Amino acid sequence: MEAERWLRIALDPVMTRIREHKQYLDTRLANLQRILENMGTLQNRMVQIKQEIGNLRHEKAELARIAERLVA
Repeated sequence: MEAERWLRIALDPVMTRIREHKQYLDTRLANLQRILENMGTLQNRMVQIKQEIGNLRHEKAELARIAERLVA
């Protein structure tokens, strides 16, 4: 019984440290998961913006053709 009590006392700081480190790792993992999700959202938004740029370039070219006809 005494040995068991001594073992608990001896291991308590180690167990506390392990719990703290696990909590730290869990927090880091959650942060990394949020970053990964944000990267996916950012990539999707970049695709949308590139499409919008293409559409705007097309519209600009069309407006330039219309302006040339009006001037001529």
